[in-house]
Amino acid sequence: VLKENEALREQRAFPEKLEELGRYRNQVLEMSKCITALRQSAAEKDRRQEMLIIKLKRMRMRASGQQESDRQSCAAGSEGSVEDSGSLGLDTIAEDLDEDVDLSTELLLNGRGAVGENVILRQQLATANDQLVELQREIDNAKAIFLLS
Repeated sequence: VLKENEALREQRAFPEKLEELGRYRNQVLEMSKCITALRQSAAEKDRRQEMLIIKLKRMRMRASGQQESDRQSCAAGSEGSVEDSGSLGLDTIAEDLDEDVDLSTELLLNGRGAVGENVILRQQLATANDQLVELQREIDNAKAIFLLS
């Protein structure tokens, strides 16, 4: 009862202070919501960045693996090894392209994709498509060489 009486006295004596305190509480609440949203956004951006780094490393490893398998198949001279390594490389590249398209589509649909990220993803997709065409040419050339010999 004493606490309630004291609270009522404070409300009567300092109504401006209580209103100001209420405004400050609302500002703190809004700012904490904003901070939480920014933290989630930063975590999502970090996650997307890590995914892109992992994909880049995979593509580099596959490219170096593809070059090594091309060297080995040319040295071995067997037709089956060239076809096997070529089809495997194309399958994995096609999967990477599908993943890149899915990622960019997801970013656009969710409204999270910034213009810069969208441009970067489009450039990566174009680069991957160019690599796919180049690898297909190399496979066709290797098949033609084996058919001629």
